[in-house]
Amino acid sequence: MATGARYKVQFRRVRAGKTDYRARKQLIISRKPRLVVRKSLKNTNIQLVIPAKDGDATLVSANTIELKKYG
Repeated sequence: MATGARYKVQFRRVRAGKTDYRARKQLIISRKPRLVVRKSLKNTNIQLVIPAKDGDATLVSANTIELKKYG
């Protein structure tokens, strides 16, 4: 176990291997729309999101209930 003043604890999501903040920053800087998938127990929501200064803006959103209608 590391000790001392120079030891820096990484962010929790980096330690868990869930988030690569360098890649995330590059994705936001690129200003390209990104596909976001949010899963719940019953449904899945899919969104096309573009970054903005005042928060992300959703271009298109769909869920599995809507997509079942189209086959």
